[in-house]
Amino acid sequence: MDALTLSKYDDLLSDVLLDQVGLWFETRKMFPRYRQARTNKETVIDLVRRVALGATGLAAAVEELLDQEYLAAFLRHKSEVRLADFRLHAGRYFSMYLPEAGYEIALTDRYKVVTKQSEARVVATKRYTLGMVISLCSGSVAKLSESEIQRMERESADFSVMWW
Repeated sequence: MDALTLSKYDDLLSDVLLDQVGLWFETRKMFPRYRQARTNKETVIDLVRRVALGATGLAAAVEELLDQEYLAAFLRHKSEVRLADFRLHAGRYFSMYLPEAGYEIALTDRYKVVTKQSEARVVATKRYTLGMVISLCSGSVAKLSESEIQRMERESADFSVMWW
């Protein structure tokens, strides 16, 4: 998946599956002009609750999420490859609600001096020891083009970029 697509999917999923389900702050988006998704919040909250209780599996939750009118319209003209990418990424978001995930999303002001806003952070909810794998906390990597790097720097949107 390319960086632009990953960023769009991440903005949408963080909005729908974090911001709109009771997170007490709005997560930062890769695109500063992102507009909140128009979903049925109560339906999504119920879906997240069922995932957390083990009543709905990850794959079923993703498919139910895709039935939301806004998301269905967003994905309507995507290729099968892009749909598979979105399903995989949505599953990663849902996995954080599983009881065995071992982490949660919380607020931090650590970078506020630089970004002028609060940010999200991942916080362990159980004890981890050296060498343990946190299998339900995963992400995606996409190579950035020079123009994407320049855009992110211009918009101060390089907060989630790992440089090496």
